[in-house]
Amino acid sequence: MLYVTTEYKTGMIRTTLTASPRRGRVLVAKALVLGAVTFACGLVASVASLLGTRPIQRDSGYVAPYYPDPSFTDGAVLRAVFGTAAFLALMALLGLGLGAIIRRTAGAVIVVLALAVVPGVASLLLPLDGEKWVERITPLAGLAMQHTRDRWDNWVSPWPGFAVACGYVVVALVAGVLLVRRRDTA
Repeated sequence: MLYVTTEYKTGMIRTTLTASPRRGRVLVAKALVLGAVTFACGLVASVASLLGTRPIQRDSGYVAPYYPDPSFTDGAVLRAVFGTAAFLALMALLGLGLGAIIRRTAGAVIVVLALAVVPGVASLLLPLDGEKWVERITPLAGLAMQHTRDRWDNWVSPWPGFAVACGYVVVALVAGVLLVRRRDTA
């Protein structure tokens, strides 16, 4: 989100849009770069986390057969690793889209936190059915990509949860592109 809001704060957006007058393309290019870089960094962090925490888990008693070693040949483990990186990229793009809509860093941060954190905390105060629905309809549903086993408390399946998160990002980016095209740069 700072990727776009700082340009508005400093006035550099005028220079950017003068150099490239197609405003929608500017935001799309920013989204592509941000998404790719965040995905790559998230992938490195996901792999490092998986490899780094496994010895600690073994030392703490999480051993086979109840806790098998994760293997990169296992489809669920690959989905969790790549899905975590993709989820991080989606959240960065959500911030970018909201930053383009709001044009103020503080406001965009508040809205992203309101979408990502507040529902998860507030859902703990709801009955179990309410908690399930909150987790299914917020951007945090994309975290279902990290599920490696089917359990009773998995309230949303990985791919539908990821689709919900993608929906939020698409809405934010489309609205951001439309607003950047229409309004002045001040």
